[in-house]
Amino acid sequence: MKRFVVLLVALGCFGAATVAAPIFSVDNPVYSVTLQSNSLVSHTFVLRNVGDETLTITDVVTSCGCTTAALAKRELAPEESVDLQATVNTTGFRGTVTRTVSVTSNDPVNPIAVFQIVVTIAESTAPVIQEILIADLKLVFYFLIDVRTPEEYAAGHL
Repeated sequence: MKRFVVLLVALGCFGAATVAAPIFSVDNPVYSVTLQSNSLVSHTFVLRNVGDETLTITDVVTSCGCTTAALAKRELAPEESVDLQATVNTTGFRGTVTRTVSVTSNDPVNPIAVFQIVVTIAESTAPVIQEILIADLKLVFYFLIDVRTPEEYAAGHL
């Protein structure tokens, strides 16, 4: 009987040790927005540790160079949270574009969490303004200076 009680206590301690772990949580992993091109999209994802152990964030990786992510701290105590500020530069985008931020942590169940920023570029109704460099004006425009008198112009003009 004593051995059975010792075995139950040992299994209970072992079971409690395996249950205690960091658990990564976020309220909304997908952010969607519609806007004009050539602007910045910023969104704050709130990362939480809802587990019983310290959550350690080892890496934050964005899907491309147009996306940045800033994290204030990398270790979260149980029930602690931190803001992950993600920014996407939409210069040159057309249609719908999805950019991701991957966060690697020591969560044993979900070691890599992926967050998405879905940007839909609205078509602009404004006219497109073409930019011409001053150096290229000689290729596009020709200036003609007429030095004739009005009488000479009238006589030679059809």
